[in-house]
Amino acid sequence: PSVLDAVTRFEIGRSAIESAIALLSSRGEIEPGNVGMGGLSYGTEVTLWMAMHSHTVSAASVSSIAFSPLAYTLMSLSGEPFFSRLRTYWQLGDPAATPAQWKRLSPAFNLDRIHIPVLMQLPEQEYLHTLDYAVPLIRDRRADLYVYPNEAHQKFQPRHKLAVYERNLDW
Repeated sequence: PSVLDAVTRFEIGRSAIESAIALLSSRGEIEPGNVGMGGLSYGTEVTLWMAMHSHTVSAASVSSIAFSPLAYTLMSLSGEPFFSRLRTYWQLGDPAATPAQWKRLSPAFNLDRIHIPVLMQLPEQEYLHTLDYAVPLIRDRRADLYVYPNEAHQKFQPRHKLAVYERNLDW
């Protein structure tokens, strides 16, 4: 069943991923120092959580946003439905009102904890929401950002999907 507490939900994901890596490594099926992880939507959030809270992943590829103060500002124009979901699923309010939770969840406040390269392949519709954490990572040569024009949350254009798949393998 779904867990509403964001930290608990992400920690369950971390534990499951670390267990899978340990199991596959013990069987000799993977090299534990060469594990990449990627995600879309909630998968992006878990991937970035792993980058911030685990040493079992050596590279990350994300294709959507994680919450940050800039994302909050831009998405706040959606009004109460956005605020309600943010409170329910992430226990977040205005960054000034819930600073401790923002510091726990947002990559923008955990840049010093991200020690792996991060590939960001984002839709044009979302990339602006990430710039408060993407730009510092890019400047520090810890991330690359590719933006796909005329794409929504779920990429649908065949040439973009192919480019994403090929770049993921190269990454």
